Amino acid sequence: MNFPRTLCLVLTLTCGHAAFATPESDARFIAQRQLGPEGLDSFRGRLNESFADVYFEPLAGLGIELIDQDRFAALVPDEDVAPFVDRFLGYTAESYLSVYSPAQLEAIATLLRADDDMTVEDVFSQNYLKQHIAALELARASIPLSGSDDPQVKVGEEFAVQLSAATMLLEVAVEDLVQQVALGAGFIGIFIGYANEIDQLEREIDNPVTIGALKADAILEFANPVQRQDLLRQLTRSESTGGIQFIPAPTRSED
Repeated sequence: MNFPRTLCLVLTLTCGHAAFATPESDARFIAQRQLGPEGLDSFRGRLNESFADVYFEPLAGLGIELIDQDRFAALVPDEDVAPFVDRFLGYTAESYLSVYSPAQLEAIATLLRADDDMTVEDVFSQNYLKQHIAALELARASIPLSGSDDPQVKVGEEFAVQLSAATMLLEVAVEDLVQQVALGAGFIGIFIGYANEIDQLEREIDNPVTIGALKADAILEFANPVQRQDLLRQLTRSESTGGIQFIPAPTRSED
């Protein structure tokens, strides 16, 4: 990103944005952009893994082993995962509302709307540049200059301006760091809460995920050669009898 474009984007921080936008809609928009396509895929993947444990639980007690976690997790339906994604976006938006002012949210959202390729991290970098420019202007206005033509005097005065601006920026940077740490800790905590919530769920064995895994190859490893076929027959029979009744699979007798 070249400097003229960067400066142009920074200046948009002071411009108004869509009239319908509110702090809540800004925060939701920022949350969606922060997660992004890759982040969304990663988050969904972790939720799928948590649900996979729930779906595998009825099989675990039958001596069946899970040998391909990724393929099993990929069978988890989107309707299981989607509500947690929506809740996470809502939580993220609420977190932004709690640590940033409406003006700050408007500034961040304005930059994101101005450039589809810009990330939330890029915005914080642009905001820092804007703060740097403002701090230099404030320092130059508050520190009286002698007007001397002596190069050494000019260097000394410019050093004083830079030092004053750096001090102001340090105070802002500490505040930003505290905000980001608070957000990060909250995100970790909410995901752990989701994982614990999912872990308390129960799924009956005759569900599409289990049946899909039973029909596929190299996802599950069975206790004996006929266990898979027996389970599939029992699951098919349960559709007409109103429930599955397990019949122990035959084992090979010892000679």
